[in-house]
Amino acid sequence: MRVVSRGRRTAETIFGEHLRELRASAGLSQETLAEKAGLHRNYIGHLERAEKTASLDVLVRIAAAFDLSLPELLEGFSSRTVRSLSGNSSS
Repeated sequence: MRVVSRGRRTAETIFGEHLRELRASAGLSQETLAEKAGLHRNYIGHLERAEKTASLDVLVRIAAAFDLSLPELLEGFSSRTVRSLSGNSSS
């Protein structure tokens, strides 16, 4: 299992925080979201804690479970955020 430093913002931590917020605002447990997305219940927790990285297939499944488009699911990833994560803060 990969452990992420608490102070470091990564794509996984940003997505995990956003996923947790979406799930909570929808009133879903991790288990219920996992069932709706066709995933194992522990996997949702791993994603929320940035212990796993979601594949494109998993992102599509999670978006469908929330009845969102993929861009809506990834709304925390503005161009500025993506540039900062990649180390390219110019432009």
